[in-house]
Amino acid sequence: MNMKILCLIDAFGPGGAERQMTGLALMLKKKGYSVEVVYFELKDFFVHQLEENGVLVKYIPASLGKLRLMGKIRREIKTYKPNVVISYLQSSCIIASLLKLTGLKYKLIVSERNTNLNKTIRDAFRFNLFRVADYVVPNSYSQQKFINEHFPFLNAKNRVIVNFVDIEIFHPVEKERGNTIVVAATLWKSKNTLGFIKAMKILKDKGITFHVKWFGKVKEQNAYLMECEQLIRQLQLQNEVELLDKTQQIADEYRKADYFCLPSFYEGTPNVICEAMASGLPIVCSNVCDNGRYVEDGINGFLFDPKSPEDIALAVESMLAVDDVDYKKYCKESRRKAEEKLSKERFIESYLELIQKS
Repeated sequence: MNMKILCLIDAFGPGGAERQMTGLALMLKKKGYSVEVVYFELKDFFVHQLEENGVLVKYIPASLGKLRLMGKIRREIKTYKPNVVISYLQSSCIIASLLKLTGLKYKLIVSERNTNLNKTIRDAFRFNLFRVADYVVPNSYSQQKFINEHFPFLNAKNRVIVNFVDIEIFHPVEKERGNTIVVAATLWKSKNTLGFIKAMKILKDKGITFHVKWFGKVKEQNAYLMECEQLIRQLQLQNEVELLDKTQQIADEYRKADYFCLPSFYEGTPNVICEAMASGLPIVCSNVCDNGRYVEDGINGFLFDPKSPEDIALAVESMLAVDDVDYKKYCKESRRKAEEKLSKERFIESYLELIQKS
């Protein structure tokens, strides 16, 4: 097989899109394709995984300026001569589309990684530019619906491929049940850390015992982090809520935990929910976007309104209160759903169908 694939992404920070592209590149290489990955923002959280497995990785610094950056990427594409370009994250998708307009010949698959809440001028530019793409691939049905409603000229190209989770890396373990709640999400306003902290104060005031480990601290989020830490001190939750650095050992943290929570205001298909489900954890999360496709009230977790600390507190309290028999059922159901809906095999076969289609 001589087909070449170039994967283009803004950066390799510790986020969900970066994790998914890393997995995609490794799976494509394992399938026998020649794979090169190009990125242009100096974040390399996952780069070593690619290099250790023989994937060629090229860094082109964005500091060159937009025009020179595009010129360098264009030269790289001309040199590598890929049959297919797959782009993740907005800047990369725009660049890959613009470069195709310059006469470069490749099949283009652009991936939509978030869910738009409103249509903006930038959205109109981006999605009209995607007319040159062969496929537009959202990772959520919510985003597919948004595209179909606002940009119907893309309907024929619009294919959902939801995130995968490695069910061998993320797996359950037998342990004694405790009261540790893990959250894995960057400390951004959209992740609703402040609302979650207020909800935990409600639980503490009720005399409920719990311990939260939120893995999400990154250097560039200092202002919001300070606000969150101040609120924890103000509400005297230092013993209940820990804000910790992001970690590459998050699979170990899921296995140590008893529950998972994600209080975001919006999501695409959140990797962390997928990983926590595969790890056999009951899930408590916002009732937004596609979350309800993976988490069912009273089956493998509870859903809540992220705008209401009271509703967050009620959902977490409900989860903590389930008896041991039901708790085990929730754990098994999360794992079952992950195996059924989120396998690597389903993910890569969905991409191969688009790559190979004439």
